[in-house]
This record gives sequence, structure tokens and C-alpha cells, in this order.
Amino acid sequence: MDRREVYALPLIRIAIIDDDPVDTAGIEELLLRAAGTDEVRIDHFSSAELFLNSAASNCYHAAIMDIYLKGMDGIEASGRLEGLCDRTLVVFITSSREDVWRAVQTHRCFDYIRKDELQDAHTMERFDQLFAGIRKMTGQAGELVEFYAGKRLVRIRAADITYVIAQDKYIVIQTRDGQNRRYRTTFRTICKELEDNRSFLECNRGILLNMDQIRATDGETFEMKTGGRFPIRRSDRRKIIDSFRSYQFEQLNNISVYE
Repeated sequence: MDRREVYALPLIRIAIIDDDPVDTAGIEELLLRAAGTDEVRIDHFSSAELFLNSAASNCYHAAIMDIYLKGMDGIEASGRLEGLCDRTLVVFITSSREDVWRAVQTHRCFDYIRKDELQDAHTMERFDQLFAGIRKMTGQAGELVEFYAGKRLVRIRAADITYVIAQDKYIVIQTRDGQNRRYRTTFRTICKELEDNRSFLECNRGILLNMDQIRATDGETFEMKTGGRFPIRRSDRRKIIDSFRSYQFEQLNNISVYE
């Protein structure tokens, strides 16, 4: 099996709140299958109170929560998430069709799952859709760049890349968190992986920039949002700057369409 760069992908943190260990195990298995190669951490809680205690210091991307729990029920617990972690997506689990209406009326409800769906022929498809929604809403979706560095398979989301620079027989990839990672592979390998991605621009020999991460240009260099400045190739400087300006206008038009 290939050894993957675990830290290259963001970790998706999910809580399952259910006092039935069989249901909990089944939901976890379905989530892990839907996640595929995404890095996921799943924590289990048998009560809403235990979950809220953890949520006070651990902000989850999503909470899969049974409505009927001993003590505080799931709907009350979802309301108490306010102020603890406002970004947590709540997915309710219910055995009653009537309770679906209670769930969807809460503004914290991202989705719901009926318990009979856990044994349905379309269960896996349902969880694939659910996880895709979690991935999208938490900003974990997007094109993946995959390449080998020696025997390691590295996987990084294209949107997380700030720039790639060639360095002898290595490349250095800076990600949006400001970290630089060095891999033994060719610059052309990365360029090939990203050739259909409109966000990336080769501004000079051995320098590939994510245009979404460019702060400004003075006509001779590009300044990056994470700091650093890169020279623009002199021989076709005008063409490179025009490509950057065209991309900026495209992004502005895309924004205006959704506003």
C-alpha cells in the first residue's frame, strides 16, 4: 500500500451522538466508506451532555445526532451549540417521520437521516451524498493534486496551494497555512497535474502561482497574500499580466452571478 502524506489534506472532524452502540458503529462505517481517502476523525458520544462538553473545546465540522437521547434530546442540544461552535453542521437521526418536521424547523439542521434508511438498499448512496455535502459546506471539497515523491503518494487540494517552485531535483509547495513542503519530484509533473486548472499561472521558469493567492502586481513581480514576491518573466511579461487580469475579471463575473 502506498504511504500517503496525511498532513497534506485537511482533517474533517465528525461527532456521532447516539446512545445505541449498534447504530453508532453502523453510521461510522458508512461515513468512513463515504469519506474514501479523505482524512476523517470520528468521535462517539452516548449523550448530548457529553457531546456539548467536548464541543466547548473541540469544534466539529459536523455532528450526526439522534433526536431521542437519554437526558437532553438532540434538538435541544443543537440549540445549545450556539456560542460553542457556530460552524458545526447538524445532521439529525430519527426513527419517526413526524420528527423530521421538528428537525428541519431548527435553523441548525443541515440534513436528516431516518433510521430505516440505515438498512435501505440506497444507504451508501445516501451517505455519499451526505458526506459530499459536508465536504462542500466545510470547504474541504475541490480538485486534488496527486503525485509520487519517491514511493510516497502525496495528495493536496489544489485550492490549498499558494505556489510551487522548482529547486534542483525537488519542488517546494507552499500551502495557504504558510507552510513550505519539499518533495523529490519534477516541476513538470506538477504543471501536468494542474494544466487544466485555470487558477494556476507559470510566471517564470520553475515558478507556478495560484492566482487566487496573488495580492497584487507592480508589472514586474507578483506579490503573494502569504508574503513573498516573484519575478515575472521578461520575454512575455505582457502576456502573463494579461492572463492574470483576465482571470481576475472572470472571478469578478462569477461572484456577480451568485450575488
